[in-house]
Amino acid sequence: MAIGTRERIQLRDELTSQGYHWDYIDEWQPKVTLYRHRASISPSGDVVSPAGTALPNLPGNPDYVAKKTRIGLFTWPPSATCSCRWCSASRPTKDTEGVGSVETLDGVVPRKRKTRAR
Repeated sequence: MAIGTRERIQLRDELTSQGYHWDYIDEWQPKVTLYRHRASISPSGDVVSPAGTALPNLPGNPDYVAKKTRIGLFTWPPSATCSCRWCSASRPTKDTEGVGSVETLDGVVPRKRKTRAR
């Protein structure tokens, strides 16, 4: 595949913004294993393929990898240090730590809603 200089620069910028090395566009492998960082969910809401699933023997050319990064597939497995938007969103922050857990709900009495007189 022949691409022009402008497309090459745009592709390199996109890949580096997603966490790939600067030289990926020059030194890519023909086949790579991609890992899901976002679970694949069916239209009915069932998880078809969970995050962390390995997908071996996929093309490693830069334009294909760039397309797959947009949907949460990367050449490294998800981890606590991953900075992609899906791993960052699933990681608890100081603001959300403990929210929704049983410990935070102990002893809380639900507030009754006031109804208006008609």
